[in-house]
Amino acid sequence: MQFFSVTKFDKSKYIPRNFEKMKRLYPNFQYSVIVPSNEINLFKNFFLDMSINEIEIIDESVYISLKEFKSILGQYLKSTKDMPSKTILGWYFQLVLKIAHVIRKDFKNNITMIDSDTIFLKKLKLFEDNHSIVYKTNYERNLHYKRSCEDILKTTKQNWESFTVQIFSITNQESIDLRKRLNNYIDQKSMNEGEWISHILLSSIFKRHSTLNGSFMSEQDLIGTSNILSGSKIKRSLKILRSFVIGELSPIQEKIASFFGYSFINYEKWIIKKERLNYFDFVIVLFINNHYFHKFFKKIKKVIF
Repeated sequence: MQFFSVTKFDKSKYIPRNFEKMKRLYPNFQYSVIVPSNEINLFKNFFLDMSINEIEIIDESVYISLKEFKSILGQYLKSTKDMPSKTILGWYFQLVLKIAHVIRKDFKNNITMIDSDTIFLKKLKLFEDNHSIVYKTNYERNLHYKRSCEDILKTTKQNWESFTVQIFSITNQESIDLRKRLNNYIDQKSMNEGEWISHILLSSIFKRHSTLNGSFMSEQDLIGTSNILSGSKIKRSLKILRSFVIGELSPIQEKIASFFGYSFINYEKWIIKKERLNYFDFVIVLFINNHYFHKFFKKIKKVIF
């Protein structure tokens, strides 16, 4: 079993904790992190301080540097004044790195991407019958993601289902299939994976938008949709703790959440407001992330806003 994350050092806090969870849940696993060149030593020292020496650290420039991605983006902008903020730029850059990592030509084994701010609560089945399992929840349903998938993969989805759930899996054969589909969109020619994926992503976005300032694409939806075209099945059973997670769960709270069927926690930095969840907060988190309530809450939100 192989896992990987793409992360900067300021989002590395939960990696050791999730690494320990993986050791218990997935024997004989391997874990890699793709990180900025100038932060490699920070990660090495961090893992050393945590007595972790099994995590592979990959320099992101193996695929493409942020400077190179920014230069390619410049080819699509009308003016340098249209260059997006560092946050937006970095968000799209990490999409490129994730896709480039799983379609590389030396990719041989099944692999799972998990966001670095996500922690497993229980074992999640990731592959079945030589295919990845594509999980769906009702947390996101971005129609921009739908249009990007339809454009790049040359498919039409009547009943759009989003797979943006902080995790995706892909087999070797699904990776080969994805490469073929991406090559049908833009021929790779002599470009390396990072350059190639950058042009695919940006070409698709700028077909429909004059700016990069917006959430227009999801690598999880792109890969999930491609995997379904290759024969993967959708499972709708995934329950995650994400909304209103304003503080960290205690070990006991993690066990309770696991008992109620939640597979992992997503600690998004912009949501965190306090160090720990008290039990009143915790009950709200369990309630608000329940599929039925969350779906109802989103409908009410649409009506109000």
